[in-house]
Amino acid sequence: MENIENELKEAVIGTLYLPKNHTLKYSEASEELAFREVTYDPASVDEETLNFKFLMPAIEASKNEPTDFIVGFSSDFKRIILAYKNPDDKFQAFNAHQQAAIFAEYFLTQTATDNPEAAHDLLVVKSLLLSNQIDNIVKKNEGKITYSHAGYEALQTVRAANTVPTIALDDRNTVIVDGDVTENALQLLKMVAAIVLKLRTQNLTLLDKHIAIQTRYNLYGEKTFNMASESKKLFDKYRVHPPTDLIHDELILITDYKKKVFNNLLTGRKGPTELEQMNLVQLDYTSGLRISVEYVEEQNKVILHLSNYTYCYDKSRYAESRKAVHDRLLKTVVSLGKM
Repeated sequence: MENIENELKEAVIGTLYLPKNHTLKYSEASEELAFREVTYDPASVDEETLNFKFLMPAIEASKNEPTDFIVGFSSDFKRIILAYKNPDDKFQAFNAHQQAAIFAEYFLTQTATDNPEAAHDLLVVKSLLLSNQIDNIVKKNEGKITYSHAGYEALQTVRAANTVPTIALDDRNTVIVDGDVTENALQLLKMVAAIVLKLRTQNLTLLDKHIAIQTRYNLYGEKTFNMASESKKLFDKYRVHPPTDLIHDELILITDYKKKVFNNLLTGRKGPTELEQMNLVQLDYTSGLRISVEYVEEQNKVILHLSNYTYCYDKSRYAESRKAVHDRLLKTVVSLGKM
């Protein structure tokens, strides 16, 4: 990586957060964009979940330096996390759902621009627990979508089975556009650079881009909760007696990946699921609420994933709309606590 010289003060500058003794040969630094590197010791960093805590050393190193955004990679280069500056000039990290939306939209719009003949063949592979906002992005940009379990290997298996241009994303910060791990990381870094530079020409930031996505493709909120008590019984309870009256919403679809069956309560249609068996049931309601209940047998715990959305057509109401969605999710989990 090139050192950041004084003459690059007007450039967009990113911090690249990498495991020590690793590098990415990004050779496209210019007067418009440059990266500085911050490294970490994988043995001393908790990288089970890529989040703000994981990025803290990079954020601390960037506090007193001109830095517009941060790109971090897990030690195996299989996962990525982006951080941006909020209106208070402090760094915040995108969660997996938010950054997946940015990558998915860029992939669909830019690939279609670069290769119009492939525009209607573009494929997005999405993990089951990733936000349904991705489905909206694919639909509005006339792409195609298919589903996978989460994790690099599961996503890559589905991605590699297709010959059309494909991006694969999950709720654990995995993003794949190339089958070679190191080359994939480099391609993702180039995508981020292209996104940031395009935004700069419009005098916009990554936060502006995120808000624009929320206003165009509906504003989604997701929350995850660990439920440790009587986990196996609780999981089976959601499968056999899914909540309806407790949350005052009409249940319209049950997808049980343990039994590998779905049941559409509106149409009466039933059938098998296409993916491999796993301890997961998903419940969809008329309001847009989705409750995903995952049982981790090795740890005897239930993980509750909640997702919902609202319409937000005016960016000036973004903060208000986001709070409304998250308040609804908190009310939902309180109601579910009575099961």
